[in-house]
Amino acid sequence: MASHLNILDKPVGICPAHISTAPTTLRMKQHSSKSSSSGGYTITDATGNSILYTSDKKSSGWNSCRSLYDSIGVRLFDLDYSRQFWSIKLPDQEGDPVATIFRREYPDGDYFGIRFIDFTSGRDMTLSVRAKFTVKKDDHCATSKDVCIYIDDTLVVQTKMVNRYTARVPFKANEWEILVAQGIDLSLVSHHIHERTWIES
Repeated sequence: MASHLNILDKPVGICPAHISTAPTTLRMKQHSSKSSSSGGYTITDATGNSILYTSDKKSSGWNSCRSLYDSIGVRLFDLDYSRQFWSIKLPDQEGDPVATIFRREYPDGDYFGIRFIDFTSGRDMTLSVRAKFTVKKDDHCATSKDVCIYIDDTLVVQTKMVNRYTARVPFKANEWEILVAQGIDLSLVSHHIHERTWIES
């Protein structure tokens, strides 16, 4: 997948230990073949041999939560949906969340803003997650999307479904390739690149 990602002047994110030190390629595969928001997903390195993050999903009534774990099973974030509001919290965190999410719809896709306090600058920042429909939904094919993440107008993450056409096959789980620029928090990206987590939950 061709990329035009930019190297950032300063690292951006929430978890300093998970900042990419070079341009990085990840692979993401969902656990369930039912839909992109069913169950969890696993994120590996480019070879698919080394697990970097895993995610699971829990629902109770109108509330929903997706948790992200690192390679040894330590929980990093919780993505919570409650009272029609999405927030990102650290494990067992009380009080204000570390990040909030807002959504807008456009004719050719969706737009998400992720607001958070950057750990290096202390500034209030927004990651713009822009998802573009690439396959129309009909009776025979599930909708798929390619996703890009921007800081201001700078492209820092780019994804593409690698099994776009085999995704039509029943019981075939979807898989994505994710390109991440140097200086981006991989844990934050991994928890939010799959924008249909919010759309279909």
